[in-house]
Amino acid sequence: MKYKQINKQNIWAEKISKKNFVNSPCLFLDRDGVLIDWKNYTMNPKDAKLIQGCEKVIIECNKKKIPVVLITNQGGIGLGLHTWDDFVRIQKKIFNQLSKKGAKLDGVIACPHHPLAKGKYKHKNHSCRKPNGGMFIVAKKLFKMNLKKSWMVGDKINDLIAANSKELKNGFLVLTGYGKEEKKKIGLLPKKFFSLKVLPSLKNLKINF
Repeated sequence: MKYKQINKQNIWAEKISKKNFVNSPCLFLDRDGVLIDWKNYTMNPKDAKLIQGCEKVIIECNKKKIPVVLITNQGGIGLGLHTWDDFVRIQKKIFNQLSKKGAKLDGVIACPHHPLAKGKYKHKNHSCRKPNGGMFIVAKKLFKMNLKKSWMVGDKINDLIAANSKELKNGFLVLTGYGKEEKKKIGLLPKKFFSLKVLPSLKNLKINF
């Protein structure tokens, strides 16, 4: 099935909310390991289970009219392990679970490219695949938000390197997903790096943009 959300770069670029977020800060979230329990190349919707308490931060942002946007590498699509149809089914389950808790995502940006992929998804170093920051540029074109006021939450150092490359204000490494292992890499980051904090999980994030 063809999806209108897939742009010319074969990136999933979806703006869900119709609200005006011009010059607004944004809360960017990685998906697997931050929003949902991590599974290696999650393929089955039944595996998409929200990490406990994650909806609290999203609800707070919804109330403050701060957009919440997923920024996620989905190399499994490029590798042929699953399809965009599988991705859509998983996203629907995530949306439904959040909706039942009164939370709503405003957008989703997903990159299927991978160095080991075949065909149109094969790229040695695609600009949108984290640790590159191209997905933030895609998001900015959709939402017109202010990246320099925005935050990124990830469970991998590459999430934060990507955010830093586009001059986001703050980054947060959560200890869910790969976070506990990735924490060991913090000391390897360059001295000139944006404000970085470590949190047990997304629910521990305090929204004070």
